[in-house]
Amino acid sequence: MAFIPIANLYLMGLIAERQSQQTWKEYIPIGFTALGAISLLMNNLGGLGYIINIALLVATGYVIYLIYERYSSNAVPFLIISVLTAFLLYPILVFIIRNNSIRPDQSAPIRT
Repeated sequence: MAFIPIANLYLMGLIAERQSQQTWKEYIPIGFTALGAISLLMNNLGGLGYIINIALLVATGYVIYLIYERYSSNAVPFLIISVLTAFLLYPILVFIIRNNSIRPDQSAPIRT
């Protein structure tokens, strides 16, 4: 299901939810998915569409940072590389860290 854009956002949110220490972490998967869907629907609305797209970019950076932090000790350099390449290298960097185990100091309980 990760090849479907909206499902991909939801799965990224689920992975990031486990890493987040915020009190609103249970809203990350749904909120991130909803922001992506709203961005797709309101892309051509001018100023409001730009604001929503910028919010999606910021949320994407946050979620990607949480994923990198969970599986790598190089979260900040990976995030900088991802942002500088307009998130084009994000799939490659995730592929690089795919076999890494969860960092021991970053383990969080898994939601059932």
